[in-house]
Amino acid sequence: MKRRVLGYGFLIWVGCLLSVPAWAQFSNLRCRRVAVVPTGITLDSLSLVPGSIHLTDVRHGLDSVDYELNTHTLRFAFPEQLPDSVTICYRVFPLRFDAPRFHRDPEAYDSTDYYFDDVSFRGPSETREQLFNTPGISKNGSITRGISFGNNQNVFVNSTLNLQLEGQLTPDIKLTGVISDQNVPFQPEGNTQQLQEFDQVYLTLEHQKGRLTAGDIVLKNPPSAFLRYYKNVQGGQAQATYATGEKGQATTTVSAAAAKGKFYSTPQLAVQEGVQGPYRLVGPNGETGIIVLANSERVFLDGRLLTRGFNNDYVIDYNQAEITFTQRIVITQYSRVRVDFEYAERNYSRTIFNASHYQTVGKFDVFFNHYQEGDNRNNPLTVELDTAARRRLSLIGDDLNQAVIDGAQRVDFTENEVLYVQRDTLYNGTVYPTYVFATNPQDTVYRVVFSDVGYGQGDYVQRKGVYNGRVFDWVGPGQGRYRPVRLIPTPNRRRLTTLGANFRLREGEKFYTEVAFSGYDKNRFSKLDADDDQGRALKLGYLNEGRALGFWEKTRWMAGVDYEYLSSYFNPIDRFRDVEFDRDWSANQGDTLRADDHLLNVHTGLMRDLNNRLLYRFSLRDKGENVSGTQQTLEAAKEIWRFQLRTQAFLLRNQRQDYDSEWERLSLDLAYQGRWLVPGYTYNLDHNRIYAPGTDSIVRTAMNYEEHRFYLHTPDTARTRLTADYSLRYDRLPQRGELVRNTEAQTGNLGVSTPLGKHQTLGFTGTYRKLDYVNASETGDSLARGEETVQGRLDWSADLLERHIRSELTFATATGRELRREFQYIPALEPGQGTHDWIDYNGNGIQELNEFVEAVNPDRRLYIKILVPTNEYVKAFTNNLVYRLNLDAPRGWRQKKGLRNLLSRFTNVSSWTVDRKITQGSVFQRFVPLLAVDDEDLLSTQQALRSTLFFNRTNPQFGWDMGTLQLRQKQLLTAGFDARQTDELRLNMRLNLKRKFNVQLAAFQQQRTSRSDFLDNRNYTILIRELNPELSWQPGASFRLTGLLSRSGKQNLDGAERATVSKAGTELRWQKVSVRSVNASLQYVRIAFTGNANSPLAYEMLEALQPGNNFTWAVNWQQKLANGLQLTFQYEGRKAQSTAPVHIGRMQVAALF
Repeated sequence: MKRRVLGYGFLIWVGCLLSVPAWAQFSNLRCRRVAVVPTGITLDSLSLVPGSIHLTDVRHGLDSVDYELNTHTLRFAFPEQLPDSVTICYRVFPLRFDAPRFHRDPEAYDSTDYYFDDVSFRGPSETREQLFNTPGISKNGSITRGISFGNNQNVFVNSTLNLQLEGQLTPDIKLTGVISDQNVPFQPEGNTQQLQEFDQVYLTLEHQKGRLTAGDIVLKNPPSAFLRYYKNVQGGQAQATYATGEKGQATTTVSAAAAKGKFYSTPQLAVQEGVQGPYRLVGPNGETGIIVLANSERVFLDGRLLTRGFNNDYVIDYNQAEITFTQRIVITQYSRVRVDFEYAERNYSRTIFNASHYQTVGKFDVFFNHYQEGDNRNNPLTVELDTAARRRLSLIGDDLNQAVIDGAQRVDFTENEVLYVQRDTLYNGTVYPTYVFATNPQDTVYRVVFSDVGYGQGDYVQRKGVYNGRVFDWVGPGQGRYRPVRLIPTPNRRRLTTLGANFRLREGEKFYTEVAFSGYDKNRFSKLDADDDQGRALKLGYLNEGRALGFWEKTRWMAGVDYEYLSSYFNPIDRFRDVEFDRDWSANQGDTLRADDHLLNVHTGLMRDLNNRLLYRFSLRDKGENVSGTQQTLEAAKEIWRFQLRTQAFLLRNQRQDYDSEWERLSLDLAYQGRWLVPGYTYNLDHNRIYAPGTDSIVRTAMNYEEHRFYLHTPDTARTRLTADYSLRYDRLPQRGELVRNTEAQTGNLGVSTPLGKHQTLGFTGTYRKLDYVNASETGDSLARGEETVQGRLDWSADLLERHIRSELTFATATGRELRREFQYIPALEPGQGTHDWIDYNGNGIQELNEFVEAVNPDRRLYIKILVPTNEYVKAFTNNLVYRLNLDAPRGWRQKKGLRNLLSRFTNVSSWTVDRKITQGSVFQRFVPLLAVDDEDLLSTQQALRSTLFFNRTNPQFGWDMGTLQLRQKQLLTAGFDARQTDELRLNMRLNLKRKFNVQLAAFQQQRTSRSDFLDNRNYTILIRELNPELSWQPGASFRLTGLLSRSGKQNLDGAERATVSKAGTELRWQKVSVRSVNASLQYVRIAFTGNANSPLAYEMLEALQPGNNFTWAVNWQQKLANGLQLTFQYEGRKAQSTAPVHIGRMQVAALF
């Protein structure tokens, strides 16, 4: 027994010393970003675990945010001091404790029967303040009116409305809604399969026979052959369902809204061998910097729809429009990636109207759809159009390449943007008007838009420097990449109307038809080229979804025939055909040739189940000079004893005016369904040949390869899941009219998922791929040695010693890319809503990157740091590591004596995260994040190591904690790199004396390192040592008085700067529950500083104060005026030596619903 106790103690103590990452993310942990509102928010539909809530806002340097929790509603303490949104993490129980509980629902009892007790149970209800009582409707929210003023800022008035509603207006009508006038400036992260929308505003009335919705809604197309759309809009939708006759049923829907974005289906993305991403999405005109609307994307790989999520196929950054594939996906140079998505576009006010009607009349189903979306040419939102620009657009018709105007516009000088002056420049004897970066406020200046027209097509290049924005220099005609021109987006309009009918012969058998009429005006400013705006389409056919064959038990006969016609100028709303449709006809996706499209499809087959079927399909297509050919497809599957055989065959013959095409595809798969393992073999053949007209000379190929694949996996019911496969693939390319072998690829995959006993789980996926260029050695190509790809992911979690040791590990490695970034600072809408301040250190009146600092005082948060997208990527090896550990001694040890009692008072929480990208390095450096990497090989890194050892963590009388923190950050920028490093060691102690007095002592040592190869004033290392004693007197629950002292020494280890900061202050808190709350503070700060006080280094060391005597003070008063009505007053001030005092006041009234 003694050895066991010592063993447990040794394990816990070693874990405390060596642990590096924090406890496991179990399935009940949830994190989200929420808007800050005075009345609070409802976090979850389940009950929250007490003490598990943690709120932060790392963008504004807040490690924690104060809050109050009442049942499920979380309210922020002093929300006026917080940004517009914060990040919250919490855990939930698997049920809601205050929800009604029934053994049997009382409403289900017979009213004529006898029973004695209502067995329902209701948990504790929440008592809320509200101005208006609305029985039957649960509501939560507020309306606020506030004003902010000060002697160093203008007066600002703000107003917010937030209201959540749910309940029954009448017994038949249900009301739900979220109403807000706040514009939440973020979208959910695209790293999970399901997304939570934070900024949805809507109001819905539901009835058994209808539904009415207004606000943020999603419009989806009803069943139709030609009409496809998925739109995120703001507007209204009404839907009614009603009976027509004795057996008839009808549904009518009408919607009207303003569009948030536009749909775009990308061409095939240019992917790289073995590179998982990120890959940038661009707009239809090559626009970079677009924002993808959340949950609107559909990603296809080789024609297969992928699933979003870190544990699935890909993740997406909606704000940066970047897609990164996970380790489950192997990206090769032959991978076909296409993406459908909506992107934010508000050049003009854009409205959408659609109406649909579906009705059943006997054996007939009839329907009607109309969809229309268009830009209002008289209401441009982000496009500035003068009379000359409008006239130019009216003369170009549908030739949008001519919608180009001069990019220069005369404006007044302002320090917040890059402006230019016009100069005449002599070049090779010719005088050219050019634009030169403006530095003199007295000059006539222009705001100039430069467009990327490609290398050798422009006259300007981008200047490298520390300017707050992009600066371009003229280098001569045709010597640059940019031109001072602006492409004007033209307002357009689309519409599509469909009519259709189905006649049901019997169940699963019908005739059907549908006609469509389209309209597309590319340029609403011009009446020219209007003869190609109208189009039409037709589809009719017969479908038998499965008719039983009497002579063949359980086998169904399936058949169908259909004819489809598209006129040459038919334009759908969104893509309505399969993503690989044009490719399978060997047609170019970007074909601009217009021709009528005729398509005939015939299919038949026999099916017993998915493992026993035979299907054949024949297609004939004629699209003039684009396509003239046939397709044949055969699918077969047969199960014989334990053997399963599947085959797919495809044959294409296509003739075009400029080439002939042949395509054969074959897939054969044979597997043995063993009890423990399923071995199998797959043979894939894909031969596409495109010939020059009238010859047998092959000019190109879309794909030409043969592949042998051997695999082994466990049955779906196995406790341990194993998958393993090996493939050998040969690809060919045309050379001198013939197909020759180009590459040889060997790929191995291994996947394991298994429990390790009762308390551990292990998962692993790994890929190794070797690509050899067969002809590279003959031509002396540098790729002769080929390419290797290694990627994988390891997941491990454990609950040991009755959950006293909880741990989780995730490690992933792959080959990716790192974006060269550019940053720019733009003015915030109001003071306090930004993150940075500008200090003109050199006094030249020009904003430079090395003059922006993270603002300490809220009133000086005047600028926002934004990312300016570039197209420069650097290939890199990526490492991602997340490790968490939580150590707890057994609770039973607290009742013991001696060593076990002492150890029971210790707990440890640790976490370690690494996200690293390197360009070079050994195999060990790629796969072992602990190993050091040379600075020139390290492209970017985000590392965080946190570990805290607690003693008496839950004891209210005495306790201490000791923690360590290590942060590493490096970013790759266009001008160079920027690196930050923080190493911190801290100790906190607390002691309660006679319940009224509380003593706290905090001591820490921190070293901050900043490195930059293009910002000279950002290279320093600050060593900080600080001691903070604190004494509090709290005679009761409503009053608390605290005295504070602080002494810190700061030294720049790379220079001579030194600072000694001494602080003395007091804080007072007085509150009466549900009536008032008052917080006040006063602090004296004495700073002795040696060095240049006018520098970013001094700003950080002096905490935005001045050498000498400084004073800061603050008062926050929150008063209840009436039931549901609150008044909040805030006052802040500071006074530095030799400067005038700064006063800031805010006042706000909130009415609670």
